[in-house]
Amino acid sequence: MAGPTSFAPIINEAVNIVNRTGDYHILVIIADGQVTRSVDIPPHAVSKNEKETIDAITYASNFPLSIVMVGVGDGPWESMIYFDNYLVHRKFDNFQFVEYHKITSQFNNSQMKETQFALQALMEIPDQYRTIKAMNYLERGPNSVRTDLPRVDVFPPPQPIENVHHSQNYGVFQPHSQQAQARSVANTATTTMQYGQATSPSAPLFGSTDDAHRGSARPTLQHRSSRAEVELAQLQETLVCPICEDRKKDTVFQCGHETCQKCGEFLSHCPLCRQEIQVRIKRFG
Repeated sequence: MAGPTSFAPIINEAVNIVNRTGDYHILVIIADGQVTRSVDIPPHAVSKNEKETIDAITYASNFPLSIVMVGVGDGPWESMIYFDNYLVHRKFDNFQFVEYHKITSQFNNSQMKETQFALQALMEIPDQYRTIKAMNYLERGPNSVRTDLPRVDVFPPPQPIENVHHSQNYGVFQPHSQQAQARSVANTATTTMQYGQATSPSAPLFGSTDDAHRGSARPTLQHRSSRAEVELAQLQETLVCPICEDRKKDTVFQCGHETCQKCGEFLSHCPLCRQEIQVRIKRFG
């Protein structure tokens, strides 16, 4: 990411998608830098981009949406850690930040790096999903909340190089399939400029949920098993000790398999691959 960074637009677009479908979603953001903060801002104040991101994360907690932020590179990541731990006005803890290099640098084995990264990134998802179900977010149905979020233009990925043509004006290469899109963007330039000049907050103030539900709430949906529930059940199995099926895994053997520390103390062989246990590593976090 180059230039001023705000994560509000992508979070708001995810909220729009979740509201349209009524289903549970996980938004994964991969970033090489945190929210832009000017050097002339006092220590206890927040920048415009930080406020927009805070408002967007807080507003997203009114929907069945989990946000996972993956930081790559050297950071710094102070504001991301703040977003993860100290936003007290959310309906539930919907934001998880993981630092990729900090996790993967602790291991030499590539499989172990992937396993630990996936574990840290998805560790809070089961608890968040249970909280969302307890708050009846999934029973509201699609379009249950009237949102007034700024429109976000989502562009398709670049076309293959074989499909480009040579412009007669300035020698600029442009995909054929994007000519019509370029005309469409030109027609909506006025609207886009209005959004660019607007100084309204990134997310509207969320008033009474009951007021929004009176006119737009749909009948309660009957509970049914979904693919998300199955996948989250499988994820829960990977987080829980296979011996006691109660405590979280926190002890790693040299083979890469894990149990909880209490069960691991009494094992001489790995319960999964049957290798003799020679190394026990206590994992924190």
